[in-house]
Amino acid sequence: MTLVPMRAAGRIAWRSARRNLRRSVLIVWMIALPVMLVTAVAAIARTSLTRPEEAAAWDAMTFVAGALALFVTGLIAAAAFVVGARRQLRELGLVGAIGGERRHVLAVVLFGGTTLGFVGSTVGALLGIATAYAAHPLLDDLVNHDVGPVEISLVAVIGAVAIGTGAATLAALAPA
Repeated sequence: MTLVPMRAAGRIAWRSARRNLRRSVLIVWMIALPVMLVTAVAAIARTSLTRPEEAAAWDAMTFVAGALALFVTGLIAAAAFVVGARRQLRELGLVGAIGGERRHVLAVVLFGGTTLGFVGSTVGALLGIATAYAAHPLLDDLVNHDVGPVEISLVAVIGAVAIGTGAATLAALAPA
């Protein structure tokens, strides 16, 4: 697919997301909450645990739990994308009527999922970092030793955003 149809598909998907704002906000929050959980728990574990191998084990367990939560959320988001594709049927028909191929229609729906997934994952990562900083004063009493400054793992944040974006894209694949 060339660049021009991809840009057009992206614009159509973005317009559809803005037009169906309630559905878009629902999908963004469904993706944001598990990503927030992954980011916050990884940062809190990395901050409060004294040995690096314990923090690495918590990172791994958090990713597994977050991936499972995003899988379940993706199933619910797929239903929202099916409803959105049904409402978007006229626009998708117009794409086909003006000469768009099947892959262009597929791209419109997938770009919608990818866009909403990326926005939701970014919002979730930012909320997770804010949650880690908000929970930091409570960690001293919780773990019974002095904890250092909040340590945000860039790998955990990028991984959480990537998993959230991928989950939303896979959820959009079903109606596409």
